[in-house]
Amino acid sequence: MIAERLDSTVCPHCRVAYDPPAPLRRPLTETFGSLEGLTKGRGCPACRRTGFLGRIGLFELVPADGDLPELIRAGAEPDALRAAARDAGYPSLWTDGVNKAKAGITSLEEVVDVLRDCPGRPPSLESLPQRLRS
Repeated sequence: MIAERLDSTVCPHCRVAYDPPAPLRRPLTETFGSLEGLTKGRGCPACRRTGFLGRIGLFELVPADGDLPELIRAGAEPDALRAAARDAGYPSLWTDGVNKAKAGITSLEEVVDVLRDCPGRPPSLESLPQRLRS
């Protein structure tokens, strides 16, 4: 099984390190651990002042092994399949997105915007504004 989303990459010409606001940092730190190495684009002529230049995929790949084939045959609910995938050690879309933000490839706000409706988000993100980027 595979899931994917397309995410914007931080412009390499105007990339700067930054600390996200506490309402965003707190729930993501609780779920994904330390958030070091975050970047965002200031905006420059190369990225048309958006801070982003290019795209990258966020992926979740789960081979049908372990308990998954039996759960699928039994008609398990999606939440049970997701839990089995996490128990087997397969990362979620959210994990891939946050890891790419930690690597400075995309911004944390962009990950949250792109994956807002995907399962696995920290529940405390529900109260954040729909669009986080200015």
